[in-house]
Amino acid sequence: MKWEKLFTTQIVERGYEYYCEGIVDSFEVTVEGIHGLVIGSEEYDVSISLVQGGVDEMSCSCPYARSGKHCKHMAAVLFAWSSQTGDLERTSKWRIDDEDFQSRLAEIDDLVEEADSETVRSFLKGVLTADERWYHRFCHTVKQEDDEDELLDYRLILDALVYEYAGDDGFIDYKEAGDFAIELHNILNEDVAELIEKEKYRLAFAVANHLLFVLNDLAIDAFTGEIDMVADSIYETWGRLLLNVNLEVKQEMFDWFVGQLDGRLEDYLEEYVVQMLINEFNEGAFRQERSRLFKERLARMDAIVDQWMREYMGGEWALQVFALLSRDESNEQELKEMCQKYWNLAAVRRVAVEECMGRKDYALALAILDESLELDREMPGLLVNYSQQKKEIYLLTGDKAAYVKQLWALVLEHDRGDFASYQELKEQYTAEEWVHEREKIFEQLPDSHQVARIYQTEGLKDRLLAYVVNSPGLYEIQAFEDDLKEEYPRELLAKYRQELENSAVVTSNRK
Repeated sequence: MKWEKLFTTQIVERGYEYYCEGIVDSFEVTVEGIHGLVIGSEEYDVSISLVQGGVDEMSCSCPYARSGKHCKHMAAVLFAWSSQTGDLERTSKWRIDDEDFQSRLAEIDDLVEEADSETVRSFLKGVLTADERWYHRFCHTVKQEDDEDELLDYRLILDALVYEYAGDDGFIDYKEAGDFAIELHNILNEDVAELIEKEKYRLAFAVANHLLFVLNDLAIDAFTGEIDMVADSIYETWGRLLLNVNLEVKQEMFDWFVGQLDGRLEDYLEEYVVQMLINEFNEGAFRQERSRLFKERLARMDAIVDQWMREYMGGEWALQVFALLSRDESNEQELKEMCQKYWNLAAVRRVAVEECMGRKDYALALAILDESLELDREMPGLLVNYSQQKKEIYLLTGDKAAYVKQLWALVLEHDRGDFASYQELKEQYTAEEWVHEREKIFEQLPDSHQVARIYQTEGLKDRLLAYVVNSPGLYEIQAFEDDLKEEYPRELLAKYRQELENSAVVTSNRK
């Protein structure tokens, strides 16, 4: 299964566990790709596009994937796909062998029966002496400790774990990060899960929260996302707890989450807390307090200087406030006032455009988009979205001239050299017309990888060769070599030679 290399080993293993638990739901495969729902403490929507039978792009609605990482929910859906195509059965590594498992259990039963009590006691003493975590777990099994003592034990376990991996200098390097993350996952998936089963909800919540602060205070080189994965599991643990606790404990959890918005947590961890407040606590008892909190957080955004951060966080809070206000018609005036006050946020204008589209007020939608192009001119990603929306409205309303004009704006200005927009624009002209029209693009856009793809599609091999030869490094020659090597073998060989000589100068020394 070639897709496995897209994930870390730990993510693949967790995805396989999810697949085996049968929580991949609504699974379907089309020509375009794969779609599935993974049902855990929450429902996560996974979409995976396929190109020539291989995995291309993946998305998931979970917090871990929102940071651009490949998550265990994606892996679970891919295991379901592999099972359907027969790849899973052909791969012994991931095949479930119940016979072997049952055989191992029987072997363990026999060993325990054969051993006398003194041998078992001696062996158990050795294990508990050598392993702090198993010592504390055994204490919890044998003794009836109160929650405070048990929480202290878990804190000692976590502190010992951090010291084991970080040592005196307090830093966990990348070689240890994966194993450390597995240890934390085990505590969540075994110890905390057991506490939830025993209905020790407050203790389970406290242990998960302490683990969150361990992550927050940790110095670790986890460039492959191990810490994000653990944070994702903490988020899921919170979700499981909220499904089980009564209103009193839920209020305590709500108060705790609100208390963590004081700036102590790192931004990426605070985002998990924010998402919990946004996605949960929908009962009437929390709505008023949540509305007050959201409005307060929104008001704080005015003081943030960084435009991107103000837009990202302010827009998020604004949408939540609007969602709460819109549930009650009596809030209509307040909703209008809030909309006017925070019109500078792109998220607010996006909602306004959606409302205009819903009632087919295309003129007003276009006016808002034009205003947005001016207000957000320093944010290229938003400009592309606005320009694309305008193009779709012109297409919807049958305004061919404006539609073509907007395509030109996308290709030359807002999404310079975008291949899809280029192809769409090309379709608006005859073959004879396009030979002349495309020159406007080549005149106004500097050579780039996007423009090189256009050269490739149009069969302009002389221009493609010039671009490849003049580009530093090997990336472009490797990208377009198959298109050029038949007609220009000498030129490509000379390019390779030049790059080799350049590299040799940098890497050589007196020896």
